Amino acid sequence: MLSENFQSRAKPAVFVDGSGGTIASVPSPNGRQAKLALDEIVDRFVPEVRNYARLVCPSPGSGEGCEELIDSTEADHSHFTKCASVHFRQMQRRGLVGQVRPAGTDTLDRMASRMRLMLRNPTMPIIITGAQRGFDERWSDAPRNFRDAVFAASHPEMPAGVWVVFNGRIMDPRFVVKRSSSDVDAFASVNGDDVGEVEAPDHLRISYTAAQADGDEEPQLLPEFELGVKVEVIDPDYEPKWLSAVLERPDIRGLVLRGYGLGNIPTRLRPPLQRWAATKPIVVGTQCFSGPVNLGKYEVGQLARETGVLSAGNLSPAYAVALLQWLMPRTEGLQHLREVWDNTVQSSLCPGTPPTLKFARTAQAA
Repeated sequence: MLSENFQSRAKPAVFVDGSGGTIASVPSPNGRQAKLALDEIVDRFVPEVRNYARLVCPSPGSGEGCEELIDSTEADHSHFTKCASVHFRQMQRRGLVGQVRPAGTDTLDRMASRMRLMLRNPTMPIIITGAQRGFDERWSDAPRNFRDAVFAASHPEMPAGVWVVFNGRIMDPRFVVKRSSSDVDAFASVNGDDVGEVEAPDHLRISYTAAQADGDEEPQLLPEFELGVKVEVIDPDYEPKWLSAVLERPDIRGLVLRGYGLGNIPTRLRPPLQRWAATKPIVVGTQCFSGPVNLGKYEVGQLARETGVLSAGNLSPAYAVALLQWLMPRTEGLQHLREVWDNTVQSSLCPGTPPTLKFARTAQAA
């Protein structure tokens, strides 16, 4: 059973389940470790959140929550799937208006990307947040981020979908990038605007929202990803034989290639791309912190595009990888994947416009 902490049943109910990370960490002889349970976090550090929401937290051992507190560097697809499954089940819970998942910041963008893809047609806002500094540390951002996440999840104007709330920003997972290892303003919407802003308990403003629901379709959990996707980073000494060796491996079924600038790829790598882009999906991204991929501006980019590679457009590095992994099991061959990919990337240029192309098997937009 779930334990419910509340002062008044008139308050909106918000489900909160933690994953660990800095926001749940305490000092230890071996460095900070994720040890704080949600009830302890609320009771000791942010009891004021009960003034505007009734928290619904999983009881230890109930099986209702993820039940593992980890350093986010240990998070993998299995962990992300468990978290998504927890939130999917809570969509069926009567009376809930929103959900929150505090998590570690090292892989927060990966978690948000995968959960946005796995949780189709969500019925409520699902807020992912974290902290750069623990609750006990000086100038901690943990209290603010936790308060803002609960407030956003409980707010009637917060749209349904998976969102990131951090340092007062409300962000779309498609564009979220971690830009600092230490600053509290650690995440940015790169190549896309913030969805809105929040400051609990008084202010929430939504600037735009990208539809994450497909009409009247029922919510779905679609956790299947093709995990045989590798990321390669180009540098001045990267040799064609290295790229060939990667693409020849049968366990590598897709590739994300992080090129220079607008996605420019050295011409010496064109032969292996020409050979393999017809049989395996190869996505070209950029090593730059911000700015979209544009393979049409320079000759080296156009030559790469002619081999059949796909452009990451303005998607974040984390979302581009997750999207390719998620599309591969759901498209009817490489040509269909190209069509869905191009449509999805194009729709991300106009955040308020959902893609129109449907999948052959799932009829879900990416």
